[in-house]
Amino acid sequence: MAVATRGGIFVSMWKSSANLNRVCWHAALLEQHVSKHRGKALGLMIVLPSAAPPQGAARVEANAVVRRIGPHLRCGVTAALGETLQAQVVRTVMRGIFLVSGNAKRHLVVNTEAEGIESIVALVEASAPSRAELVATLSSLHEAPGTEPVERVS
Repeated sequence: MAVATRGGIFVSMWKSSANLNRVCWHAALLEQHVSKHRGKALGLMIVLPSAAPPQGAARVEANAVVRRIGPHLRCGVTAALGETLQAQVVRTVMRGIFLVSGNAKRHLVVNTEAEGIESIVALVEASAPSRAELVATLSSLHEAPGTEPVERVS
């Protein structure tokens, strides 16, 4: 498996089975990332057709991780690639984990890498303040005590 971060986005790619060691390693890195970007972190997890969902102790740990981290993650997107039975199982397991943990509203499960990327991009763009919000913010800063008058944006 591989992990990278880009700003507040945590990206992971599962190439092999989600065994207990991999789940714990992934969780430790994700927890570290989420603590740095609390409430703003986004996660994109790509699950390749060669990867298998967590079994036994790994599934128990994956459920615990989602319960611990889920509330502090703004949104997570899982893209289980392929149309095989294995990919369908991964999608079903991930949806189940999110549902049981109470985090289903903040986590999406999609079919392709492109859908995963588009979901994250839409969230990033949606999180940026609009021009009107920025103007209102600047206006309130202009009116704050001790602020020197300057030309205002309109």
